[in-house]
Amino acid sequence: MTRLTPEQRRQMVKVIRQGMAKKDAAEAFGVSRTTVWKWCKRAKHRGRESFSGLPRNPKRGKTTKIEPLFAHPYYPQGKGKVERTIRNVAEEFFNLLRKFPQWLARISEHRRWYNEHRFYRGIGAQPAKLYPALI
Repeated sequence: MTRLTPEQRRQMVKVIRQGMAKKDAAEAFGVSRTTVWKWCKRAKHRGRESFSGLPRNPKRGKTTKIEPLFAHPYYPQGKGKVERTIRNVAEEFFNLLRKFPQWLARISEHRRWYNEHRFYRGIGAQPAKLYPALI
C-alpha cells in the first residue's frame, strides 16, 4: 500500500464521482478499499482542504500534556465534552442566577469553586490541578 499525495487523492475522488467503482479505484491507485471510502467521506464533508490529510502521529504538548482531538465537522460525537460543558454552565450558572439575582455579586467565588474544587469526570480531576498556570 502506498501513501497518496493530495493531488492523487483528489484525482481518485474525481474518478469515483464520474462512475468508477470504489473497489476498482482502490486497485488502480494501489490503496485499500477502506482508504478509498475514507477519502471519499472526507471530500464530501470538508471540501478541498480534506485532501491534505491529518498527521499520523500528532505532536503532544510537552509541558501541559494536552492531546489534540481531531473532530470532523457535522460529527457531534467528537464534540461531546464541549457540548456537556456548555450544558453544565447553563444548568449550574444561569439557572442559579435566575433564581438568586444577588448571587451575581459572588461570581468570583463561584468561578474559584468551579475551577478549583468541582470534580470533572471527563478529566478525572479538578482543572486547577491539571492546568495550574491557566487558572
